Amino acid sequence: MPAKSELPIIHELRCELRKVNAIMTFVVYCIFFLLLKFLYDTLIELSASSIETILSIVAFIIVCSMFLIRSLSTKAIRNISDSAAKCNILLKFSKDIRTEEAYTDTMLGKILEYAMSLIRIDTGLVLLRDGETFVVTACRGGQAELFSGRSFSGEDAVFSRLLAGEGIVRIGQGTDTGRVLPRLGPEVSSLLAAPLRGGSGVMGAILLINKQERTFSGDDEAAISYFSDHAAVSLENARFHEEQKNFEIHVTELLLQAMDSHLPVKRERLETVARYSNLIAIGIDLPFEKRKVLHTACLLHDIGYIRLPVTVNPDEALLMHVMEGFSLLKSITCFRNVAPIVLHHQEWYDGSGIPGRLKGEAIPLESRIIAIAEAFDNHVTERFYRTPVAYDDVFREMAAGSGTRYDPDLLAVFLREVRGVLPER
Repeated sequence: MPAKSELPIIHELRCELRKVNAIMTFVVYCIFFLLLKFLYDTLIELSASSIETILSIVAFIIVCSMFLIRSLSTKAIRNISDSAAKCNILLKFSKDIRTEEAYTDTMLGKILEYAMSLIRIDTGLVLLRDGETFVVTACRGGQAELFSGRSFSGEDAVFSRLLAGEGIVRIGQGTDTGRVLPRLGPEVSSLLAAPLRGGSGVMGAILLINKQERTFSGDDEAAISYFSDHAAVSLENARFHEEQKNFEIHVTELLLQAMDSHLPVKRERLETVARYSNLIAIGIDLPFEKRKVLHTACLLHDIGYIRLPVTVNPDEALLMHVMEGFSLLKSITCFRNVAPIVLHHQEWYDGSGIPGRLKGEAIPLESRIIAIAEAFDNHVTERFYRTPVAYDDVFREMAAGSGTRYDPDLLAVFLREVRGVLPER
């Protein structure tokens, strides 16, 4: 029996090597004794036929031994190759889930894709737990249509064991599947099921149905056990990521509603600044994740006004609103990467802005983008206290600020891109 900490494949390889060693030892002893017999018999003058017989026996033993050794070696190499392929898939899955923030539906597809690559099967299912029931959430393979959207309760022995978190369930070919798997159907001839255990218990299960080559092995069981543990962690991380994004969306919405209700800075203007900023972001091929951060920063870049007293004068308000906005956002975990952008969106490219008098590329890229988008919107949008300026006049005025107030490269991109999206007047 293998040790508890030893993988089945390691135990199997160890047994194969022992067999090879035993055969080699047997061959060596046989040849040794035959040589002794040959040397002894030469003293009494063996006949030619006796020598031929002895040599034939030696040759037969060597050929049989080489055949057995070759068979055992081929089997060992095949097992090593299969195990190496499984390890490679597990490593790729671990790397994939570490480098990408996936949502639950995407992660379920990844889990199923890697599980079916790990063990070649006809059909694969991922089920999520809903109370005492498992619901098929992702399915692939030849019989996927039979299982899509179905749910299974703990009445079946397989699912009751999965609900209890008892570990891997393996049912091989030749089992009375009609009795063991009555709710899965007669199409299931063999099954390997692994629970997805999270911090709060069993959250779902992976079902691998009908292995293509042969019945499920102990090596398959060990591989899917290791894989399901990592899959459960990745699924929990995906759910956490979704909850965090939902929290961020709701908090952003609350802040925008507060600004819309109590300040002259209206949501429509903030969304316009976000659209203009996105033109620059696309023009410079800003990565999608950074574009999402930029969008949030555009919506919240004037949030600091909500904390200002009504008696403050415009010059004081300009400085105070970026400081107050930074103070408010940095205390909210999901907005910590937005806070520095808000703090520095009033900086000038030549270093004469506020609050830090940062210069050039020391100013965050997103802040430099917002500075251009906000300035353009201030000029072309009608306000109760002024009429909008003609586009050509705005272009000339902003071009005059290139290198002083605005980043010249970003401004050039904006002036090029914005001309194609402006409405006619």
